[in-house]
Amino acid sequence: MKIYFNRCKSEACLNIELNENDISRWDPKTMRLQERNSAINNDLNRLKYKLNDFILTHQADLLRFLPETINNFVLGIEEKTEIGLLCICKEGRLLVPSGILRPE
Repeated sequence: MKIYFNRCKSEACLNIELNENDISRWDPKTMRLQERNSAINNDLNRLKYKLNDFILTHQADLLRFLPETINNFVLGIEEKTEIGLLCICKEGRLLVPSGILRPE
């Protein structure tokens, strides 16, 4: 799954397996299997609804979220409350990611 938002990108692998028979029934226009009651379609629909729910819930402040945060919400991945200290030097300035920082 790829989310492009505000000139940033986040990618994650979905835990959905397709076999050869499923691939032959894949419809590229709808991005779903042609079978109506497919478990794979249900999983894809659930992800789509969670993304739409996130967008509707955060309409007013959507720009403050990174694509990774949106991806994590949709996939049900817990946000990290602590991150290691990661520094990037650019043009003589020290940039650190926002969040709770702890020394390594």
